[in-house]
Amino acid sequence: MTKIAFFAAEPSADRLVAEVARELIKKIPDAELYGVGGDTLAALGLKSIFDIRDFSTIGVTELITNLPLLIRRLWQTIRTLRRLDADIFISVDMSICSYIVARGLGKKVGFKVHYIAPSVWLSRPWRAKSFARCYDAILTLFPFEPPYFQKVKRARAQTIYVGHPIFDDQQPRGNGFKFRSKHLYSKKETIIGLFFGSRGKEVRKFTPLLLDSARMLCGELRSKNLPEPRFITTSLPRLLPLLKPLLRENNPPVQIVLDPAEKDDAICACDVAIAACGTIGAELAIRHIPHSLFYYVSSITFLLSRIIYNFSYFGLVNILHGRLIVPEFIQKNARASLIAKQTSALLANDGVELAAELSKLFPYNQEVDTTKVPPTPKPSARAAEAIWKIYNNLPPDK
Repeated sequence: MTKIAFFAAEPSADRLVAEVARELIKKIPDAELYGVGGDTLAALGLKSIFDIRDFSTIGVTELITNLPLLIRRLWQTIRTLRRLDADIFISVDMSICSYIVARGLGKKVGFKVHYIAPSVWLSRPWRAKSFARCYDAILTLFPFEPPYFQKVKRARAQTIYVGHPIFDDQQPRGNGFKFRSKHLYSKKETIIGLFFGSRGKEVRKFTPLLLDSARMLCGELRSKNLPEPRFITTSLPRLLPLLKPLLRENNPPVQIVLDPAEKDDAICACDVAIAACGTIGAELAIRHIPHSLFYYVSSITFLLSRIIYNFSYFGLVNILHGRLIVPEFIQKNARASLIAKQTSALLANDGVELAAELSKLFPYNQEVDTTKVPPTPKPSARAAEAIWKIYNNLPPDK
């Protein structure tokens, strides 16, 4: 039996590494999964050491409040995994916490991998040295990242570019027509996606803003004698008890899509979207869906982010291209009136222009049948292949 331990303490990390885990299980049929993860890894058989909702902090003030619990959870993870004596340890994102766990494990784990390399090109470049000397393998999402780790003296880790699980997918998944047909939406109906975030605290914090924006948008459209749009959101089953009371007023009505198999179809069905900054922004961008992004945190957290991070934008598409492509509403600009006005503009010419811009940045032919062309390995498959080869002392490029 091969013991594989994970540290994926955020919902997005859980979903991304689960695809890698599926590919690893194909290569290691006797694999047993342990460690920390969410619903997606749980579906593969992992029993998480603790509920990852304990890590759902979104700012400095929340972090300080929850610090004793976070420290206790990190020590619990290290203590449990040291007893396990796993063959492979895979940490995902969350660079500080992942590094603490990896260092705490010491030589109790024979092989350590970090998936989604820390963004040393954005902030705290010294992390490259720490990670390169602690891990056996570092897997990066972008092709420009490996040199940051490879130039470290006495580096232990092999650093390999495996691709971004969203941007480097051969063809975005999802069928909007299928979703509309199943849920009885006509082709002419306008569907607007409202995406609150994947953390419980984000849902509590951002849902009122999104609902206010939706109500203002409906009022503006009524004043122009235009039909009101329909609203949908995707969420996780565990967040439903939290989300339902917030949507209880039913003004406007919002359809909640919980089935993971329907998530991609629901996203593709949207004509326009409003989303909290995060992975969902990339998912909307590659599908050429006009959208705007928003986010706000405490003043202390925002001030520290401006000091620590070397970027001018918050959306990943904007950060990577160094210019404002997708509209952003950050901090004091995250107001329902501004978001509603922008969404109204995206329903008109602004949306056509943004969709055209996104199609240039992320081109793909929706008419191509990818089942009839030689498939390009997905980033998750490339990541699993890299882990397997390095673990077995094989050259990763063969």
